[in-house]
Amino acid sequence: MSAVVSIGTFDGVHRGHQHLLRALRERASRRGARAVVITFDPPPRMVLHPDPEYQLLTSLDERVALLGTHGADEVVVETFDAALAATAPEPFCRDLVSRTGMVEVVGGPDLALGHRRTGTPEVLRAIGRTLGFEVTLLEQFAQDGDPVRSGEIRRLLRAGEVAAAAELLGRAPTIQGVVVTGDQRGRTIGFPTANLEPAPERLVPGNGVFAVRADGR
Repeated sequence: MSAVVSIGTFDGVHRGHQHLLRALRERASRRGARAVVITFDPPPRMVLHPDPEYQLLTSLDERVALLGTHGADEVVVETFDAALAATAPEPFCRDLVSRTGMVEVVGGPDLALGHRRTGTPEVLRAIGRTLGFEVTLLEQFAQDGDPVRSGEIRRLLRAGEVAAAAELLGRAPTIQGVVVTGDQRGRTIGFPTANLEPAPERLVPGNGVFAVRADGR
């Protein structure tokens, strides 16, 4: 079965990503094709430009689940390493056509893939004429006139502006972690607490007092 494909990190699966996924779902339905998302673990930025200040909005399992919730029939997780980073656009696309039956790529205005992001829309369209797929670009998704980007959501969360971040995410921010033993001070004032230890690459909101909902799975 053929596939309409979107490619990216999709950290947070925020409203901008959701806009793209709706278009992916719609175009796949028109073709009678599967809606397939190609995402990467670890995110390319963590391999190409390591930075301890760069932290993630979602874990891989959260990301995959959210992509499915918002329209993907299938999520393919590619391990991003030096070999994949060095892959030129043409063999990367050829592999996708072979594995997924890709007949269309749907992306945003900054779509680029392959070694050093040389697979620009123009390059991809030329490759597609040979391999049999089309390229569809969407306009930048904005809310209240501003582009919705993962970087802005990170900034808001670091500032403790959780409600504003939730508006861009389209849901409440989440944190995954393991409950660990703390100083147990809460018990002394009648409010037992749970101390959550997230993965080191997970972004935690800035200091504040927040209402939360816990899931103990």
